[in-house]
Amino acid sequence: MNGHTFWGLCTLALIVIPAVIMQGFSLRWYMLDGTSGKGLCIAHMCLLGVFLRYVAFFLALVCACAVLEMSGICFIVAFEGIK
Repeated sequence: MNGHTFWGLCTLALIVIPAVIMQGFSLRWYMLDGTSGKGLCIAHMCLLGVFLRYVAFFLALVCACAVLEMSGICFIVAFEGIK
């Protein structure tokens, strides 16, 4: 296979190892917030924890925009949440 297995494993390691570390930090932040549970632990084990954070952010953004009912303010709220 002329070294393709080696490079494939290196590529896989460079994708999986940082993803696992990022999920570990995300789960730890949930635990520090006091909002961890079985569902969040399972999601983080499946490497979906960061995706759940994005969903929570966008849901909060949509709720904030619905309350403000001004499209210009929504972008300001989005940029404030990113900082």
